[in-house]
Amino acid sequence: MLRPIAALALTTLLVLSPSPLARAQSNNNNGTELGNAIAGLITGAINQARMNRVTRTWANVDPDIQKCLADRYNTPVSALIQNYVGADDYRLREPIANCTQIVAQQRQQAAAEESARQAAAAAEAQAQQQAAAAREAEATARRTQLTQRYGSTMAATILSGQVNNGMTPDQVRAALGQPLQIEQLTPTDAIWHYSSRRVYLSNGRVVGVRSLN
Repeated sequence: MLRPIAALALTTLLVLSPSPLARAQSNNNNGTELGNAIAGLITGAINQARMNRVTRTWANVDPDIQKCLADRYNTPVSALIQNYVGADDYRLREPIANCTQIVAQQRQQAAAEESARQAAAAAEAQAQQQAAAAREAEATARRTQLTQRYGSTMAATILSGQVNNGMTPDQVRAALGQPLQIEQLTPTDAIWHYSSRRVYLSNGRVVGVRSLN
């Protein structure tokens, strides 16, 4: 007869040890899990290969055409790739053809607009150059005229917009233009009013200038 402690140990061993049927089922489960894992790896590799092939078909498609597909047909290329739909899929022949035409028209229009913009800019630049040349010619002609009439020193003073004592009324007009008002004090004395200064003349000559600033 087994002693009580030995009997308890044997009972515990029998309870904890799997039966032959349980071991068989465990082996079967392990085999199923291994098979599933292998099948998963194979399926994953196949799907990855499919996605790589599909991705390569889109690599040669113009990005603007891809954008057109997304905008016009609500078909983002990323979603197509996720669903293993390549650019060579027969269902996309018409959409891609339409988008190709649309993109070509857009680029043609953009090129025409850019050409028109450049032409307008060139015309504007030419007009500005012509205007600058005209101003330069006018300034040269005026300098020449003033130099011939008053000499180079007085011509430079007039062209700078300065008024000095001793200048004549004609020289003041040449430098500042026609006064806003002529205040005649006496038959020989007057004050010419300009927006920024007062010019005092006596006996046909400038005798003083007062700045209003």
